[in-house]
Amino acid sequence: MTCASSGPLAMTSGRNFIGSPSSPVAGYGQVGQAGNALAKRRGQQIEVQMDAHVLSGGCQCGAVRYAVAAQPLEVYVCHCLECRKQSASAFGISVIVPTEAFTLLRGDVATWRRPADSGRIVECLFCTACGSRIRHTEPGGATVSVKGGSLDTPPDLSAAMHIWTSRRLLGVAIPHGAVTFAEEPG
Repeated sequence: MTCASSGPLAMTSGRNFIGSPSSPVAGYGQVGQAGNALAKRRGQQIEVQMDAHVLSGGCQCGAVRYAVAAQPLEVYVCHCLECRKQSASAFGISVIVPTEAFTLLRGDVATWRRPADSGRIVECLFCTACGSRIRHTEPGGATVSVKGGSLDTPPDLSAAMHIWTSRRLLGVAIPHGAVTFAEEPG
């Protein structure tokens, strides 16, 4: 499979690609794990309290379900071309959580990799039935970017950071006082 803008795509698919509550894959944890976890945010280590079922979500058709056992570290509204394409909208919403807090509960998912504008590789997880994007991550990264539209309870965007504003569509208003970055922060 190829993509005109990104070149060859590496595809992987399988049942419970990331893991399940009964058999987590290393680095992804289980829902219900209690305790603290360390995550990296912009070069600094932060401690995160792990809670059971803080966030939940799934794909559009309902085949894929996941849970997140931590509060979001950050929320971004991204105006880059890739986020606009993946969301089929004017921007994408990314809810950043520790990798070990994300657990796939059920569903057939696949992943493909693409290069980011930064030169890093982004791994994108989606439902094989409906194609809904669930999350993005850098392979081996300390955090995952859960797609805001896949959450059962929509994220609060009042304090969201707006990134890649240099690429925002004309007519898209950014709230007064919002933290903005012309491109990728940090």
